[in-house]
Amino acid sequence: MFKESFWMTGFNKSVIDANSLADPYELVDSGKWTLDAMHELMAAVTSDIDGDGKITADDMMGVSLHSGGALPFMIGTGVRLSGKDENDMPTVNVTGEAFISRYSAAAEKIFADKDLVCLEGRTANTNKYNDGFHGVFFTGHTLFYVEPIGSLKKLRDMDAEFGVVPFPKYDETQQEYSSLIASFAACMAVPVTNTDLDRTGIILENLCARSYEGLRQAYSEVTLDFKYIRDEESSKMLQLIFDTGAFELTSVFGWGGVADTVSDYLSKGNPNIASTIEKKMSRIESEMAKTVEALAG
Repeated sequence: MFKESFWMTGFNKSVIDANSLADPYELVDSGKWTLDAMHELMAAVTSDIDGDGKITADDMMGVSLHSGGALPFMIGTGVRLSGKDENDMPTVNVTGEAFISRYSAAAEKIFADKDLVCLEGRTANTNKYNDGFHGVFFTGHTLFYVEPIGSLKKLRDMDAEFGVVPFPKYDETQQEYSSLIASFAACMAVPVTNTDLDRTGIILENLCARSYEGLRQAYSEVTLDFKYIRDEESSKMLQLIFDTGAFELTSVFGWGGVADTVSDYLSKGNPNIASTIEKKMSRIESEMAKTVEALAG
């Protein structure tokens, strides 16, 4: 389940080929897979197929997702909503210039033009398709598909060829790709009542080592390579996603609902995030402090 909780960007290879568009695999490898590059591809394919003068799920759109799929775009740009100070205590980083500039870029490039985005609960006719926005991509009505890796199982019977890439970078100067790990990923905690931490640590460390040596390879080579994905390039991209995964603590602990607010505002292309967050800061910091206190025992 942990591996299936990493967010990814799926794309319809058949649509790329039919429109002679830039290959997302090559863009990733060259370091040019950015918000601008994704926007360019989304805009290139969007069209009013049925000729009714409006763009719906029955036409061709850039990307299919639900509002929760917006937060991974922020993480993909190399910023975190949370961080830590010099004492390793958590902080919230949602008011700084880096966050605002990347939020604004993602809002403008990916979400501002509603014709480019098939958003669950907003885009007309989405509910006509099996599994909603999943079905819209499955039937070839969007170029991109944003979901955790586990949702690839929904595409096993898809007729068109599809591939997988990480989320786009902010720009080409960003050194590494970054992949959000969903907050519902399974985890293990050690309670404060544990009386033999050394023994517990040794057991967990060995379980993790054995899992890394065997389970990761089996999952990647058997479940992913033979059941979920269809080409060698996607296998390479999945390993890149696994190697660049990161949790977002504001999402895991729900501090002040800030992660949900960012995701909701971003999915709507709403640029006015700063004032809303400012009003939430007192609650965010208070809830964060309570979490730290609770974990400290």
